[in-house]
Amino acid sequence: MKTNDFKFDNSDEDHDWRKEWVGMPEFIQIDKESKKAVIVHFENWDDMKSFGQLVGREITPNTKSFFFPVKPPGAPKIYTDET
Repeated sequence: MKTNDFKFDNSDEDHDWRKEWVGMPEFIQIDKESKKAVIVHFENWDDMKSFGQLVGREITPNTKSFFFPVKPPGAPKIYTDET
């Protein structure tokens, strides 16, 4: 990829984003990816239902994946300021 390929790179010296960015706070993206995925096989539907109750999730034949532990809908998000 060439330097010119970036949308904000241009030859207009008056509007160089690098000059405007001086003193701006650093942006750090928190890793939201799962750390490990596990495939679980069930011999029958009752075992699948029991497992769902054990982990506190309703698991159906259409369930592809879910995160554990379960966070209720509308759970508060925590935002922090490092300054």
